[in-house]
Amino acid sequence: ESGSSRENYLMERFGAAYRAQIQDFVACVRAGRLPAVTGADALAAFELALAATFSARLHEPVTPEAVRAGWTPDLATP
Repeated sequence: ESGSSRENYLMERFGAAYRAQIQDFVACVRAGRLPAVTGADALAAFELALAATFSARLHEPVTPEAVRAGWTPDLATP
């Protein structure tokens, strides 16, 4: 079996979206236009996911703005 169960889950759930993004990127390169999903969009999604992860671990609110500013929690303390 190729890939982990996590990879299989991600491809089953998001495979169509991944393919659409790659197809759009290729079309953009060929047409010389900007992609529908930009690097800024990806960074904002990453900051949001990281803030949510920190918030869940700390059981307190963490904003994407805090993550963007460079804040990271001390997860070593209980």
